Amino acid sequence: MVDILVVSITAAQYVNKGPNRPLFSDEERLGVVNSIKFVDYALINVHSDSSNLLKELPIDIYFKGPDYSYDSSHKGLKRELKGLSVKTRVIFTPTVKLSSTQTYELLRKNDKA
Repeated sequence: MVDILVVSITAAQYVNKGPNRPLFSDEERLGVVNSIKFVDYALINVHSDSSNLLKELPIDIYFKGPDYSYDSSHKGLKRELKGLSVKTRVIFTPTVKLSSTQTYELLRKNDKA
C-alpha cells in the first residue's frame, strides 16, 4: 500500500492521557517505533496537532487509529486537510484499540496485591 512508511509520535507535552503520562520519554517511544521493521522513518511531532507535518511532508495516505474517527479533537480532520490544500487520503484503521493506560493500571493493581 505504501512505498515509504513515516511514523510520527506526539511530543510528550501534547499527550493528554493524565498525570505522569506518557510513561516513557519521547526518545524511548521513538526508539520503539524505530525498531519496527516496516517503519522507514520515525519522528517526533513537536506541534499540538499533525497539520504542520501534513503541510511539510508529501504525505499521500494518512493513517489514524479507529479511536480517532470518533474523537472530537479529530472530528474535522478531512475538512481540515482540504483547508490545507494537501492531497492526502485519510484512512482510519480497523485495528483493535489497545490502551497503555489500562495496561499500566492493571500492572499497578497486580503489583500492590
